[in-house]
Amino acid sequence: MFMSRNETFTLMEQLVDLAMKRLIDDKRSYSEDKELLNKLSKNVPKKASFLKRDLDARAQSEAYRLMFRLPAAEKLDGSIDCTMFTPYNKKHINGRLFLSQNYICFDSRVKAQVSVVIPLREIVVTEKIETNVSNQPLDKAIIVTTGDVLNRTNFIFAQILDRDFLVEKIAELLAKTKEPTRNKLTERLKLIKVSPDSKPTSDWKCQQALMRTFPLSPIPDVYKKQERKVRDWEEHFNIYGRGVSMYRTTDVFSLVLEGVPDHLRMEIWMSFSGAAHEKASHPGYYRKLVDKALVQQSTANDEIERDLHRSLPEHPAFQNTIGIDALRRVLCAYALHNPSIGYCQAMNIVASVLLIYCNEEEAFWLLATLCENLLPDYYNTRVVGAVVDQGILDELILEHLPSLHDKLNQLGMINMISLSWFLTIFLCVMPYESAVNVMDCFFYDSAKVIFQVALMLLEWNQEKLLECRDEGEAMQLLSDYLIGVFNDEGRGAIRNKVYDDQKRVKTNESKKKMIRKP
Repeated sequence: MFMSRNETFTLMEQLVDLAMKRLIDDKRSYSEDKELLNKLSKNVPKKASFLKRDLDARAQSEAYRLMFRLPAAEKLDGSIDCTMFTPYNKKHINGRLFLSQNYICFDSRVKAQVSVVIPLREIVVTEKIETNVSNQPLDKAIIVTTGDVLNRTNFIFAQILDRDFLVEKIAELLAKTKEPTRNKLTERLKLIKVSPDSKPTSDWKCQQALMRTFPLSPIPDVYKKQERKVRDWEEHFNIYGRGVSMYRTTDVFSLVLEGVPDHLRMEIWMSFSGAAHEKASHPGYYRKLVDKALVQQSTANDEIERDLHRSLPEHPAFQNTIGIDALRRVLCAYALHNPSIGYCQAMNIVASVLLIYCNEEEAFWLLATLCENLLPDYYNTRVVGAVVDQGILDELILEHLPSLHDKLNQLGMINMISLSWFLTIFLCVMPYESAVNVMDCFFYDSAKVIFQVALMLLEWNQEKLLECRDEGEAMQLLSDYLIGVFNDEGRGAIRNKVYDDQKRVKTNESKKKMIRKP
């Protein structure tokens, strides 16, 4: 059955992975993919057992989803070598084209040179390009056209060995996207029953990004920096395209590193995280979810209610019912959407920051994508994902900072620091307007960004940490350092002055009461 030792080992890894997922969540189970039996395929060994084909297909689909940030239900149909024409530099780039039930994707052979994600829902037409024999770059080419009449985009793929078969598969999948499909999440929502004595929710409107409702006083220098960044991004969009189907190159990563301008954060976060795909696939779902979630009686809703006023209290939006109500809707909706997670402390901090920069529905889909795809198994009662990543961080510190590793191990600190850093993507340990720059990179480049930032923080504080006598002193050192990370584009909201004044008054009153006590 197996051709080599490596093949056997890979299968064992896949089986162990399935078993571990079953241990983490007993509702997960293995079931054969019946669609695979009827799949029209080429270049697939006929003697391979169905179990092996099934496991290989799952592994390939998972790698495909991770590479292009696609929804969890997306299954890879097949892939083929080809070239893609890149209009921004007039070149034909070698790479591989991937096809699934809802997307056409391309990734260059040279790592990070260029990649593209094309949702089938946006495709207007796909057709062959007939060329002269002398035109070698466009041999066996197809053109995929997306957009509306006023804003058409053409993607050209060539050197496709079996072009006819590919065009046939794309046509078959496009025909299915035109048919009305049953939305699994909406169907599941219909099955959720609410208590008969529950009061229906009053009319509510999706909240726009809270930074628009609660604008901060503009600072001239900050305004100029933001304007410059917006111009840079607009110029990039003009060259490489905009939205989920832009040509993604290393140039965009350079822009992300500089910090995304406030008014573009929602668009950039949605596009790069993959949350835009989830939202587009489930129109109207969030509103229906909120209507049921707010009248639901559950432990999760009670826990959410207790944490609402602890969520970013320094921001004026969360000193107001507008911000609190929007946060309640997002968190309660997610608890109903994914009952296996429900609500976990730290989600309120993440959701509150998402609401500052994003409209309410977008904030919900970003939270869902973060919890289920970008940081899987982090936000549950066992925080298994975070515990696994603690072990990875431990190994990385040992490899890159060996002398510091011995010290942190002696103090028992690695587990303490990593949990709070990882669960909130540094939002609870540094001013949120500084931490959002980490989030910019995180939504673009996923979880490895958290490890990179953690290692950098430890390296910058290595000398002082080595001199610490106990874990308390070391924790205080890191806490003081992180709270001092300043974003010069913070627009004054890093610590809202009114909130600080109120806090100072309360602190002074508490001290006076303590002094008066006999």
